[in-house]
Amino acid sequence: FDGTDDSISIPQISLTNSYTIFARVNRTSTSYDFIFGHTTNNTKIGYDNIANSLFLRVVNGGSSITYGVTSSTWDTIVLTRDSSDKIDLYFNGGSAVRLFSDVAQSGALYIDILGVDGGGNYLASKANEARIYTRTLSATEVYELYQSRYSNDTGLVLNLNPSSYNATSGVWEDLSGQNND
Repeated sequence: FDGTDDSISIPQISLTNSYTIFARVNRTSTSYDFIFGHTTNNTKIGYDNIANSLFLRVVNGGSSITYGVTSSTWDTIVLTRDSSDKIDLYFNGGSAVRLFSDVAQSGALYIDILGVDGGGNYLASKANEARIYTRTLSATEVYELYQSRYSNDTGLVLNLNPSSYNATSGVWEDLSGQNND
């Protein structure tokens, strides 16, 4: 992503149970910066236009939340949903923070686009890695992601990173083996 108008369309990923969503982003803007979204429903994950706040709507038609963060050069954002539909945020290798006032966020999260939400709000910052799992990673596994160590790819359904981009063709290849490219 170049920080202007890049996006990646992928086959729809439907996350109906436990999941983990991971992204590494270099925020260079104070506008709406959406990392994950859907073209027709209102689920979105990214930065709010308020300085140092994340914006999260993880269920279509569900609640949204902004959560204040202190950004560094490259931020590591990890969201997990457990079997009781509770959402935790891990930011830059820190401990889990329970979101949505500990209220369950049941229902499906649909993702079919990266770098923009369904309303055309592009990621005005830079991103170089995105992963989606169909399971809740443990705190230890989340910390391994933060350190760029990957010991268990069970449930990995999307893996985009710098080595998956072909600059000649301009095509990203999903390295998860799930053909989401």
